Amino acid sequence: EVGADNLKVLLQPTSFAAEATTPQILDALYEHTVHIHAVTGMKDSTTVDWAWLLPEMVRRGYEGFLSLEGISEPKLESIERESKWLKEVTGRRS
Repeated sequence: EVGADNLKVLLQPTSFAAEATTPQILDALYEHTVHIHAVTGMKDSTTVDWAWLLPEMVRRGYEGFLSLEGISEPKLESIERESKWLKEVTGRRS
């Protein structure tokens, strides 16, 4: 809508969780998304259907970035826990 081909989206679904369902969010923004930011330790993160979203991104051919944010302390344990969760959700072992 702004006429700039280089303007892309860093998709953080938790930012929209109160306004739309996960499929609505993805349908509206997928074609512009180059980065997904997963924040899973927030209360809004439970309203995002990560188990559907991440495999759906793969199914659609997504090849962009995914960042995973662990927000609890201690940080290293948090990110290890979040990484394990991510592997479980996506069905990956490594």
